[in-house]
Amino acid sequence: MAQAGAKALGLADSAALFSAMKAGTLSVEDSQNALAKADEKGLAENYAQVKKRTQAALATIVEQAKANGDTNVLAISSGTSMQIMISDLTTSPERNKPLANAAVVKITYKNGQYSVPEIGTLKYIEAGKKNLAAQ
Repeated sequence: MAQAGAKALGLADSAALFSAMKAGTLSVEDSQNALAKADEKGLAENYAQVKKRTQAALATIVEQAKANGDTNVLAISSGTSMQIMISDLTTSPERNKPLANAAVVKITYKNGQYSVPEIGTLKYIEAGKKNLAAQ
């Protein structure tokens, strides 16, 4: 998949694709659109499709939380889906960098406004490891 996406972008190979992603020089939009373009069966979603789906899910989560009186919600998703969902909720350059496994993207919602104070943090994993080691 990465090799095909790299080819669609005119990059040498998947290593060049991953390097550009890690450096933040390849936007998640361009990357996702290249992957969708490279899918010969046409099953992969493009950037706009993922964005529409994930932002609709975010809106549903917020509405359900408000209806239930919940103040904190944990949602789990793939890194690319999270990147696309937050793509216009923040201007942080970190939004284009790949997320490590178990990384946290913290989204806050208040008075109809979203903010994204944390992108890709592993501090919760580190805190859990520390707590386990102390036991």
